[in-house]
Amino acid sequence: MPAGTKLTAFHSGAGAGDAAAWQRIVHAVETGVYRVHLDRVFPLEDVGAAHRYLESDAATGKVVLSVAGTPGQRGDSCGCHQGSVTSR
Repeated sequence: MPAGTKLTAFHSGAGAGDAAAWQRIVHAVETGVYRVHLDRVFPLEDVGAAHRYLESDAATGKVVLSVAGTPGQRGDSCGCHQGSVTSR
């Protein structure tokens, strides 16, 4: 990590230990209520290119590394939903 860079995290504690709430969230994700904006999928062997892409600040969504034998290469060819995280 470059000098002067800080990692931060936030956790509100909301929902901790509430199994029913987590189950509703899991169900919403599984049924497509929430969708992730997938910017680009790189094959694992292109990890360097993926890292450079992230460092360029050009990514507008999630950048994914695909392991050989899994669907998807670049763009939305993996069949994932485009668009920011939204709910129906």
